[in-house]
Amino acid sequence: MTIREIMNMYEVADVEVYESKGVGPHFPNHFHTDNCRPIEEYDINQEHDRILYEAMDEDEYNQTMLANTSVFADFESWYGDKNAKVLCIMIEPEQ
Repeated sequence: MTIREIMNMYEVADVEVYESKGVGPHFPNHFHTDNCRPIEEYDINQEHDRILYEAMDEDEYNQTMLANTSVFADFESWYGDKNAKVLCIMIEPEQ
């Protein structure tokens, strides 16, 4: 599956792509700041064997992507919609 295919499945306020810290049998099965890191450059058309994705509301985003930080999401100020969702996509790192 490609990042583009996943993006086309959802209507969200934002899309964030992450690289897992684990590979192979250690690829994560959930999102958390402990098991992934954001990446800026990626090919949305590249096929990925392992890919994890989830459209998160503000509460879930705070509990996963912003866990272990002093930052808290405020989707109302960030996106103009308290009920907005962010699509988080995690891929395996290039080897």
